[in-house]
Amino acid sequence: STVVPVAVPQGVKTYGGRFSLSAAPSVLNGLRGAIEAMRDYPHPCWEQKLSRAVTAVVYAAEKNAVWTDDLWPDAEDFVKKTLAEAPSYQAENGGMAYFEPQKIFVSPYLSAYTAYAFDYLLRQGYEIPQQVQEKLAQYLLMFFKQTGKNANLKTALTTRLLSAGFLKGKNLITAADIAVFDRDIPLMTAFDKALYLQLNPENKALLNDLYNSSYQTSGSLIFKEKADQPYDLLPSSAKTTCAALTAFVQTKDGKAEAVMRGVYSLRLKDGTWANTQANAFCLMAVTEYAEKAEARTPDLMLKGQFDNRVLFETAFTSKTDAPVSAAAVLTPETAGKKVDAGIEAQGQGKYYYSTILSYPSDLKKAVNAGLEVTRGLFVERGDKFVPVTKDR
Repeated sequence: STVVPVAVPQGVKTYGGRFSLSAAPSVLNGLRGAIEAMRDYPHPCWEQKLSRAVTAVVYAAEKNAVWTDDLWPDAEDFVKKTLAEAPSYQAENGGMAYFEPQKIFVSPYLSAYTAYAFDYLLRQGYEIPQQVQEKLAQYLLMFFKQTGKNANLKTALTTRLLSAGFLKGKNLITAADIAVFDRDIPLMTAFDKALYLQLNPENKALLNDLYNSSYQTSGSLIFKEKADQPYDLLPSSAKTTCAALTAFVQTKDGKAEAVMRGVYSLRLKDGTWANTQANAFCLMAVTEYAEKAEARTPDLMLKGQFDNRVLFETAFTSKTDAPVSAAAVLTPETAGKKVDAGIEAQGQGKYYYSTILSYPSDLKKAVNAGLEVTRGLFVERGDKFVPVTKDR
């Protein structure tokens, strides 16, 4: 059972509010929005097509276990079609390009992301053109062993880490080659460390170092990401936290569930994450978490409550059971009160819950809701721009 203490704000007395409580029998139930968005995503570059293919694989593997309706009838055909198109985005040197498969347009990071996705697809039983794999492996091996002088250092490190699992699976590099990354830990972003932890889940020093980039709130563990990175890396806290979840599923640290809650807390209103690539990382991570955490079929009776009022009663006997949600209206009498909400559970298996406390702010006061806009004027003096102030 779960108890959630709730401090009802005073503002409820003037503006009213709501408390919402929901429960689901599987962590996979929350992936519907991301799957539908990726299914309908219109843009055709290779990264986006490949990310959509990863989504289709996730859906095809889990559709009978979670959803009663068919969200993507031709998901498996889409995966096969996308993989058949891979040669159209591969340059002669084996690297991948977003559109035109010419050497000048090859992206080392996109090539490594392709290898990371291929590794996942191969583990799920899909066939990838052998020639595409071999050419890609040789390109990435050259990059892994002899990083070009013109490569951005941040991009090069991330590219090597992202491709290492694929190359090791091809027996082109060894564990000793991967262990060399220990010397680069001080240079790594949080995303890099999460990738390295996937490759070396027993490395406790690395795990502790990764924690330095995290923060915890309401039982959720989220990993921050630095913004000063090359654009082509598509950095985001969502992608980093999902890469960390994949790593934590393999560790014995016991924090995988907290990271999973962090992953869900980073979703946008439509149920997606930061971009197509973040969606792919998160979908892979959540399904890998569910595979280990939800081995037992649920057999549960749940009662959702708020301030001694019953909001819902339901039974979960299958992961395909629909999530349940209910809300309580916050009246002026509840303003300033501290009450308990929660779920009484009887039976076996896991369930997942979320709570939302919503109420309007004081309309007479400005509130920072996550985005702050300021205006400034700058003037060029000498060879630099300086801000205009009252004094000058």
